[in-house]
Amino acid sequence: HLSQVAINGSSDQKSKVKGFFDRLRCPTVIKSHHLLWDVVLVLQRLSLRVQETKSSVSEIHSNLMFTVQVLKKYQANPGDKLATVNNLSSGDVFMGQSLVEKTGRGHPESFDSNRVKLLGDLLQYLEERFEDTKETIMLAITIANLKTWPSCDSGFGNEAVTVLAGHYKSVLNQAGVDTDQLGVEWASLKTAIAKHGHPAKLTSQYINECYRDDHPNILSLVDLCLTLPASSAECERGFSLMK
Repeated sequence: HLSQVAINGSSDQKSKVKGFFDRLRCPTVIKSHHLLWDVVLVLQRLSLRVQETKSSVSEIHSNLMFTVQVLKKYQANPGDKLATVNNLSSGDVFMGQSLVEKTGRGHPESFDSNRVKLLGDLLQYLEERFEDTKETIMLAITIANLKTWPSCDSGFGNEAVTVLAGHYKSVLNQAGVDTDQLGVEWASLKTAIAKHGHPAKLTSQYINECYRDDHPNILSLVDLCLTLPASSAECERGFSLMK
């Protein structure tokens, strides 16, 4: 489109297009584009998982932790996209164009300094935006995500079960759940599931079908964790359909 404007556009349009093309030939601009490409790919993954209908709170928490880890990695070292252009400099040829460094006013910080600052600001925003995931109850809910279970027991989830039982005591009592049995059933359920190997290979439906009779109380608690809405995406889809 810009190439067509450069040929058929008005003199003012041609001048603007030329300036835009010249700007794109700057190595720093190309690096900036590839840095943002790396960042957007990571954020896109998190965004799509949050919007999935079946995503649970625990799964979103796990994906958030993954996103933070990758962004911290990009603070220390260039991502895959940036690494492919990181050594470009004025005079190099990129996509058939000879690159020319453009100098702005003043004395801007180096690209690496800006990269660290950008990712630092983004990490701070994510921490503030998802601050409630650090709350005790939110961390406890992660026991419902089989992918987060460790390969060995070591008391995994014992404290979380106690926290959840206390937080949802009235709801569980109304549902006929015997909260006094949660600790015993949790230990028994972990032992039973361990026989299958790593829990990530199983599904919640399979566990309910196999162990519901002997572990009705703890599985009711797990079901409660899985039914908590993880985001408002479904509500927003409903409003969109109503339009």
